[in-house]
Amino acid sequence: MIGFNSLTVGQTIACLLVLTLLQPSAAEARSRKGDKFYAAAKKAEYSGDWEKAFEEYENAIREDPTDTTYQIGQRRMRFEAGARRIDRAQKLRQEGKLEEALTEFERAFMTDPSSAISIQEIKRTKALLDAERRKGVKLGPEERGLTPVQTARRESEQKIAQIQGAPELKPLSRQVTSLKMNNQNVKVLYETLGKLTGINVVFDPEMQMPSKNFTVDLTNTTLDDSLEYLSTLTKMFWKPLSANTIFITNDNVTKRRDYEENVVKVFYLQNITSVQELNEISVAIRSVTEIRRLFTYNAQNAILARGTVDQVSLVEKLLQDLDKPKAEVLVDVIVIETSRGRTRDLASALSTQGISTTVSPALGTDGKGNSLRLPDLRGLAAGDFAVNLPSAILRAVMSDSNSKVRQTPQVRAADGMKASLKIGEKVPTASGSFQPGIGLGGGGVSPLVNTQFQYLDVGVNVDILPKIHGDDEVSLHVEIDISTVKERIDIGGIQQPVIGQRKVIHDLRLREGEMNLIGGLVQQTETRTYSGIPLLMQIPYLGRLFSNESITRNESELMIALVPHIIRSQEILPVNLRGIAAGADQTVRLIRSAPEGAAVPVVAPPPSTLDTPTATTDAPKANLIAPAAPVKLIWQPEGVVTKAGSPVVITLQVTEAVDLFSAPLKVKYDPKSLKLAAATAGVFLSTDGQRVNFAYQDSPAAGEVSVILNRLPGVSGLTGAGALLSLTFQTLAQGVTSVAISESSLKNSKLQPVPAQTPGVAIEIR
Repeated sequence: MIGFNSLTVGQTIACLLVLTLLQPSAAEARSRKGDKFYAAAKKAEYSGDWEKAFEEYENAIREDPTDTTYQIGQRRMRFEAGARRIDRAQKLRQEGKLEEALTEFERAFMTDPSSAISIQEIKRTKALLDAERRKGVKLGPEERGLTPVQTARRESEQKIAQIQGAPELKPLSRQVTSLKMNNQNVKVLYETLGKLTGINVVFDPEMQMPSKNFTVDLTNTTLDDSLEYLSTLTKMFWKPLSANTIFITNDNVTKRRDYEENVVKVFYLQNITSVQELNEISVAIRSVTEIRRLFTYNAQNAILARGTVDQVSLVEKLLQDLDKPKAEVLVDVIVIETSRGRTRDLASALSTQGISTTVSPALGTDGKGNSLRLPDLRGLAAGDFAVNLPSAILRAVMSDSNSKVRQTPQVRAADGMKASLKIGEKVPTASGSFQPGIGLGGGGVSPLVNTQFQYLDVGVNVDILPKIHGDDEVSLHVEIDISTVKERIDIGGIQQPVIGQRKVIHDLRLREGEMNLIGGLVQQTETRTYSGIPLLMQIPYLGRLFSNESITRNESELMIALVPHIIRSQEILPVNLRGIAAGADQTVRLIRSAPEGAAVPVVAPPPSTLDTPTATTDAPKANLIAPAAPVKLIWQPEGVVTKAGSPVVITLQVTEAVDLFSAPLKVKYDPKSLKLAAATAGVFLSTDGQRVNFAYQDSPAAGEVSVILNRLPGVSGLTGAGALLSLTFQTLAQGVTSVAISESSLKNSKLQPVPAQTPGVAIEIR
């Protein structure tokens, strides 16, 4: 030990410095102890390994429990590591590994004891293990991982899936070749028709039989048409009870209310953009279909309907007609402003410098004095005076300036929806009551007292409200406001802007691509400034020498061009334009050409097996399979006129289809004039919600597109009309070309060939 009493002051200070340097600092101690674990924790945290980061923070805290940086990192990672363990445990439980999941939940609780969800999951997993232990049955992995809530939800989904729609009649035969019955009652008529087509007939026990008999002659018709004919003739109401049974009762309001089947369906609309549109559609459909239970759900753009089968089917048809994407237009707004200024400056004036008067000879008797005595005046003559005139200034300046401002913004808007474009800045302007500052000694009332500020949009402001008519015309309500801050003036101690404004409100109707020019907004300003020497500048002609004249002429013109481009037109298909039969005034009844799953007609039993002595049938003598009915294919539109470089969309429509199952096609086109951009499947083969296999292969060199389009095996074909295929071509060269079907292999659900013609469509490219 060093004795400080024997050392000088300087030696003492030197020793203290040596001891201080030899003593390790707190930072060095921390670096040796916990910084290694802290660096590893940060690295794990950056890589997303929360659990490892938490462990490294724990190690760092063990080395130095007082370091706040370690504590903050450890607390932050505690939650993340616990959440990661809970996620892993939930996945294990979903896989049916309850024991491993329970262990992981407990580790999550040990990691983060403040986690309430880990406690809940531990209790829930233990309850599952206890329930399985009480049952004494080892469940499968899928059942073991379901919580009570998930089990209840799964059972509910299964029950919902088991709910069937309204019964559909699927008889052995839908074809009635020939059926004649003379003077028979209602029961005999329906029972005979049922035995002929293979369906059972059940009558209402309280049905009131008509007092008269009827004569029926049905030849080459279908079961549905025959039932409609009998129900109209006998004033009876029928409904299917199952696939092979119908129920017959009297047709009146009471019986229909008691027996007519109701269905519930939710329709999700995809093209609604506001609550008002949803409400308008709801009101329109409720008025047309007279359905009493129709409600809207704004959050999902959905409509809930409950009514008879025909009412709900009519609602579905109307919703498909109304729920269409809005047409859209892109408007090019071209703003051109020209400003031209001319300045002419003519000046001719005398200079005020250099003016002097002298007398010769010099003043004074001796010629050297600077004073003039009275006796000397007698000898003065005109030649003794001299006047120095100022120099004259003549100036002629002519200047001419021309400027042009051009802005070309684009505005895209949907049909009937306002679009706004604002290019510029917001300028504050004061309003309300305000007064200038008043005060003494530098103090006073602020001019901002009781003053409110508003912000004005200064620049180019465009508001467009379009209305699209068909595929080639657009109506536009246009409001164009072009403004600038010209100057600022002092009002009440506040600098207020003076805004120059040019505003146009216009309603016009244009064709697609047509330009509308709004011009004639011309402003002319002439300023004349005249200055000079008073009196002299007013002398005719000579006054120009003593005056200055400046003339400034400013001329500006504003022109606005609008060019609309329709980028999406309203999609209206032939099926949307077709009228359908909807029944009588009080009852909605739809007529269907052939229901889904129609079977191939079979031979009716011999007349001797019928319980109708007076009924006669002309059935075929052999059980033959009828050939498939031909279908009609048409292109929409039937002719196209377009410009080179524009896209062309054509749609192949099918009509008069019966049990159509698949539609493989080959389409030919001229690769020199057209280029295939896209091919999409139509909606016809997926009208009932079933999946459709669709694929296509384009051969540009050969100019041929091969299309595969068929429904899945095990489902029936579809009957009716609709779109099969849509092709989008890019036009290349001018001329007249065509697109045609070179090969078609249409088939029904029995894989029988369906005959069809191979139409073409002409395309004129200008």
